[in-house]
Amino acid sequence: MAPHKPFSAILLSVSLCLTALAGTKSQLTAPLDDTLWESSQWISAADAPVVTGRIEGGNERAADGASWFLSAIKNPAEVASARWMTTGLGVYSLYINGKPIGEEILKPGFTHHAKTKLSYTYDITDAISRKAGAENVFSAQSTPGWWADKIITPGGHQGMIGRKPAFRGVIELTFADGSRKVYGTDTIAWKAGMNSFNHYAYGCVGEWLWETAAGIASEPSDPGFKTNVMRPVPDRRLGSLDAVYRSPQGVIESHWKYDGDDWAWTFTVPEGSQAKVTLPGQTQETVYAPGTHSVKLSLPE
Repeated sequence: MAPHKPFSAILLSVSLCLTALAGTKSQLTAPLDDTLWESSQWISAADAPVVTGRIEGGNERAADGASWFLSAIKNPAEVASARWMTTGLGVYSLYINGKPIGEEILKPGFTHHAKTKLSYTYDITDAISRKAGAENVFSAQSTPGWWADKIITPGGHQGMIGRKPAFRGVIELTFADGSRKVYGTDTIAWKAGMNSFNHYAYGCVGEWLWETAAGIASEPSDPGFKTNVMRPVPDRRLGSLDAVYRSPQGVIESHWKYDGDDWAWTFTVPEGSQAKVTLPGQTQETVYAPGTHSVKLSLPE
């Protein structure tokens, strides 16, 4: 496996938090062999908030915040098929390369906290890049849900029975030659952290996504988005990005996608405004009138 990116760098590539991305092709399938769970561990974010003290009155709700779990896997050979078996403590959602996996809501569902942990297994063959040497970013977001809430914790208990969200999963890659390799969650290959836009650091992530990756900003000398400044700086690790911003003048859109070294960008300027556009790798600024515009460029690495 290739060296892992810092958590903050991978988080930037997971643009789902601020963009309306289409779901990735995936479907529920039969679970992997139960013995493969032994190749994985439960993982949780060290800095996830925990409800403490006697449960009564003001602390009868789950702690705030969402935990993120991320890992980048580089294909050692061409992949013929892939499956991802997952479960969680708390409500969780799955993503590959920033795009959602599955259509289920509130996974894994309510069960007896001490007896049953439901799992979901997906055929993710069409959701990953299958070429030898290609890298895919797998991620999961988990929130406390019923697991770390008053729902399963009796009044008077010291803290919640479920202390914090956790995630567990096994990825099985089957290669073109018929061989297989399994990647389980652990505390080395998987990075964990919290996501809260009340925190300055993660607010910076949001700013980066809107103003840098999507290229949507207002001209400082002409506030209110009467004049938009659109200077997208695409990152090919994202693959694609879809951003929609509802400004005072109307909806501003920025949609771009890589296809090899070719980069295609479609953007919308609302009525009653204009956009000063600077394309990636260029310095010349062009003013665009209201409407939807398309640009194609070659952006080799």
